[in-house]
Amino acid sequence: SSGINAEYGHSSSWSYKTQTSISSSTCTSPLGERVSGDGAEFPDEPELMEPYTKLSAITEKYTQLWSTSVVKDPDQRQLSRNYKLGVYKFNKAPAHGIKHLTSCGIVGNSPAEIASFLLNGKGLSLSQIGNFITDLRKQLSMDVLEEFMKQIDFTDLPFERALRHFISKLRLPGEAQKIDKLMEVFAERYCACNPGVIS
Repeated sequence: SSGINAEYGHSSSWSYKTQTSISSSTCTSPLGERVSGDGAEFPDEPELMEPYTKLSAITEKYTQLWSTSVVKDPDQRQLSRNYKLGVYKFNKAPAHGIKHLTSCGIVGNSPAEIASFLLNGKGLSLSQIGNFITDLRKQLSMDVLEEFMKQIDFTDLPFERALRHFISKLRLPGEAQKIDKLMEVFAERYCACNPGVIS
């Protein structure tokens, strides 16, 4: 796949969203304005969380960068600021946010590392995650979509619950062609995790 530097430029916008099944939330951005989320996740049932939810080092890293109250070291504070600025940009224009975060060394520029960020990063818009990985015009987005799916384990999950878990990771875009692509890669991944379940 092609690198990010060749495909995307810079931007200076940011927006934050925290998704829940019942309400959106607001927060103060690094630039001082208050912004709010605009969507809802489908919550996972508690008994389903164990197979695919782990407090990995990656998750902990992004949690610490997002939570400024736990950042004491000056270098870490700057890293946290860069992370929040990157999220700000991502939630306005995903490609520019990814560009910022990779240039700062917070996120690697391989499709697998970007996919890991989209799955584990804090403060990201579910709508923009969906928009980014379904940009059919960009090979990078298609490569990230493939890696995004590889990092979700649907083994032994009933089909409907697996689909529900997948949808909780993003908000479906409005275009039918993009939704078709998402359902195609989901179905392929589900069958790979559960061979023989669907003939």
